Amino acid sequence: MEGEFITSRIRQRYDEVFKRNAEILSYATSKTMKDLVTDLGIHASLIYNWRRTYTEEETKLSLLSKKALFENFSLKMQNEKWKTKC
Repeated sequence: MEGEFITSRIRQRYDEVFKRNAEILSYATSKTMKDLVTDLGIHASLIYNWRRTYTEEETKLSLLSKKALFENFSLKMQNEKWKTKC
């Protein structure tokens, strides 16, 4: 094993609050991405991954919300039809 180097890196885990705040800050700041990630002590790929993740989640929530509003409206319309028949 002479000449071999064993390097170990501790994988940093970030909580949801940090991820969300970093993602929001990446859109809100006037800093370059390089300066922002340097200040936060993370790699730029993390910000881009979090942006993609949260955008996908928000899109899904938005679609679900629109679907729920449509279903609610449809049920109200059906309810009104039943009221007028009685």
